Amino acid sequence: MKIMLVLVSLLLGLLTQVSGDAAILNVSYVRERNQGESSLSPRSYVTFCAAYNPELSKLPAGSAPRTWTRLQVGGPEMDLCYDISEPHVVSGGILAVTRHNCSAFDQAFTAQQAKAAGLIIASYKMFFPGQPNVTVKDPSAFPILILKRADLDVIEELPFSESWMISFYAAEDGYVVDGSGICLIVIAVVVIIIGTHRSGWNRFQLIQAASERAQNAMEPKTEEDDPKQQTGVHFGSWAVVVFALFMTGLLISMYYFYDYLVYVFMGLFVIGAISGCYECFKPILQWTEIGAVRISMGDGHVSRYCGPSLDIRGMMLFIVSCGLAATWVVFRNDPLGWILLDLLGSFLLVSVLIGIQVPNLKACTIFLSLLFIYDVFFVFITPLFTKDGQSVMMTVATGGYDPTRDSGSGLREVIPAAFKVPHIPTGALCEDLFDDISYSLLGFGDVMVPGFLISYLRAFELVTKIRPVYSVPALFAYLMSLVITTVALIFMRTGQPALLYIVPILLATVFVIAWRRRELSSLWRGNLVELYRSHHGCETLPHDKPSCDEDPILQQNLSQQEVLTA
Repeated sequence: MKIMLVLVSLLLGLLTQVSGDAAILNVSYVRERNQGESSLSPRSYVTFCAAYNPELSKLPAGSAPRTWTRLQVGGPEMDLCYDISEPHVVSGGILAVTRHNCSAFDQAFTAQQAKAAGLIIASYKMFFPGQPNVTVKDPSAFPILILKRADLDVIEELPFSESWMISFYAAEDGYVVDGSGICLIVIAVVVIIIGTHRSGWNRFQLIQAASERAQNAMEPKTEEDDPKQQTGVHFGSWAVVVFALFMTGLLISMYYFYDYLVYVFMGLFVIGAISGCYECFKPILQWTEIGAVRISMGDGHVSRYCGPSLDIRGMMLFIVSCGLAATWVVFRNDPLGWILLDLLGSFLLVSVLIGIQVPNLKACTIFLSLLFIYDVFFVFITPLFTKDGQSVMMTVATGGYDPTRDSGSGLREVIPAAFKVPHIPTGALCEDLFDDISYSLLGFGDVMVPGFLISYLRAFELVTKIRPVYSVPALFAYLMSLVITTVALIFMRTGQPALLYIVPILLATVFVIAWRRRELSSLWRGNLVELYRSHHGCETLPHDKPSCDEDPILQQNLSQQEVLTA
């Protein structure tokens, strides 16, 4: 179960939004003369917003003189995915067509061959045209614009199509900072604080309980003292390598078989959300005896699998957890469905941070470094190999929507692997251009991967009886890396892999502090059980109690830690 939870959360190290800019289109047309007007044909103007990729098309600035060009709207039968054998295109004009089953670049290349001066693609689902991996002709000389299908319908209703003229320019305020990014940073930091504190404390209590059993070897063990009930899943150095390679294959599989695997991951998310919700609220039941009722299960087969008694409060908590997950499944595409997604995602990540334990700084460094390469490769490198120039990460993250196909106004299922917060209106020009993807996103992996390291640092602090000299600075480093990611997203005008900034900033902070405190070797090896013995005076025990070296449970934990460190 723990492994499945990690698979759900770590599939996408970053959910990258599509990147690009907004353009302003001005369409001029001749309208019918009103009574009393001069004989000159009166002209009217309408304005629309469109999307374009500045790496693919170069548009004039807003301050540049307006250049008007003939606008021609091709009918639904005009498919630029195939060569146009007949002269349907006005030479030197801007051609507007409906999106068809090929990439925007392929359609633009066909329009160029037909002597068009530019291309407008009308789409029900807005997107930014990707940079092609093979450039036949300098694309910057040929503008490629993406327009809403509804706006093209408005243009087609204008009178006197022979008089249509168009000019366009790049919108200067296409990027505006709103509060959604701040909300995502707050959610991430809160999840990290709760998850790492509970993870570090639980890990410390496990080691402490083993030490106390060494001092009270003759006392009977309870269920709370059973290490099998408290220990989590340990990821050693080789385990994180294998896991990173497995994630790579999994993401590639999602790219090619998205329509089938998306529902598998939705099911895993539901299971993980139920488990996470139960684990997050279970301590509340242990702190109070209010409503504590147990029903005996008898001595039959039921008690063999469910235990001698059934906790009614636990059963009710499980039902509530299932209810929350089921509500999200029903309303996941609702405008307010993001609230439940963020809530259940927080529960999932907290439970994963508690249940998954990385044994030392060595394993943490290997894990973060591999995911750093994973994130950068699938965001920046894969566009060089894909047919449409879109990154594998972006294609999977945005719902597996293939930019070469138009799904009409229908919705496409999206993997629940990121926190979502809708953009807060700021009054910026064209900010409603992307109504269907108007969310700021932060991948679960960008929260959980740093959380593993900070959880280990917190456990190290508790075991060695020192102030939070590692976990708190690491938390601030994580916060600053998210801020830098947001700034880079705004100024570089392209989707950013968050781990590109999180990993180096976080690891540099930890290594510098450990080097200054001369504890780098201890952090690198981990071995928290042995560190607990040396810092908590385990050697000073009564003569009638077995020493730490004689306690089999403690020695078993120590052996496991040594194997994981190796």
